[in-house]
Amino acid sequence: MFVVTEDDINDNAKNRYEWFGIIIPDDMLQIYIEKYFDRLTNNFTMVQNIHLNRAIRHVKGRTALRTHMKQLSKVKIASLIQNAVHIFFNTMFVMTEEDIKENAQKKYECFAIVIPHDQIEQYIRRWFDYLIKSKHTSDTSFLLDGFVMTQNDIKYDDYNHFYWFGIVIPDDLLSLYIQRLFDDLIKTDNPCYVLHNCRTLTNVAFQSATRTYIRKINNSKIASIMENATGNFINEMFIFKDNDSIDKFENRYECWYIEIPDDLLQQYIEKTLRCFDQKLLCKRLHR
Repeated sequence: MFVVTEDDINDNAKNRYEWFGIIIPDDMLQIYIEKYFDRLTNNFTMVQNIHLNRAIRHVKGRTALRTHMKQLSKVKIASLIQNAVHIFFNTMFVMTEEDIKENAQKKYECFAIVIPHDQIEQYIRRWFDYLIKSKHTSDTSFLLDGFVMTQNDIKYDDYNHFYWFGIVIPDDLLSLYIQRLFDDLIKTDNPCYVLHNCRTLTNVAFQSATRTYIRKINNSKIASIMENATGNFINEMFIFKDNDSIDKFENRYECWYIEIPDDLLQQYIEKTLRCFDQKLLCKRLHR
C-alpha cells in the first residue's frame, strides 16, 4: 500500500489494490526502506515480496534500497551472513558491484550486498553447512554429488553447477566412504538410480575399490543384508556366481553386485518371494 509518487496509484490497474496507495513523504523514505529491508532478511517469501513491492518499482525507491544496502556496516553484513533466512542469504549476496543488474528480469537481482573480502570465508562456511543439511541434498545425495576421487573429476565447465565443486576423498578415508555409501544404498528403494548419479563411480579406480570392498564382505554380513535390505536392492544388486560376469557389465552401478553364496541361496529366494508378496499386497491396497 506504500508508493513513492501520486503517479504510482493507477485507477485502471488490473490489480485492484493498485487503485490505492499511501505516498511516502521524502523525509520518511529512509525509515520505510530500513523497515522493509529488515523484514526482507527474515522473509521466506522474499523473492515474491520484492516482485510485488510498489515502492521499489519507482527508481527513487530502488535507488534508496540500493544505497541502504551499500552503506551497511561490516558488523551488520556479518550478522546477516550468519542469521538471515536462507533465501535472503542465497539471493542477496554477490561478489562484486558488477553482479548487481539494474535491468535484470528477476527483480531481486537489481539489489545485493557485496561480500567484503574478509567475510568471504564466513559466507562460504555457512553456504557449505547448509548444502550438507539441506533436504535437497540430504545424506545420500551429498555423498553422491559432493565427493570425487581426484581434482580432475571437478568440472568447471559442466552444465550442472554442483559439479564445479567436490571434496577429494583422501586415500585413507576411501574405505569409510564406500562403507557409508553402501550402508545407505541398502536402505534405498532405487539403488540403480542412486548409483547412476554417483560422481565417484565415473572414476575407474573407485569402481575397482568398490569391487574389492564388496568381495571382502563375509557370509554373515551378506545374510544380514538379505534380511534388512529393500526389495529393489535384493532384486538389483545380487547375482549368481559367474567368474566372467565382471567384464560384461555396461551400467556403472553393476560393479556393485554381490554374489550369492551357495549356503545363502535359500535365504535369498525366501526374501525375494516375501518382497514379491509385499508388492502384490501394495498393489491390491492401492486399487
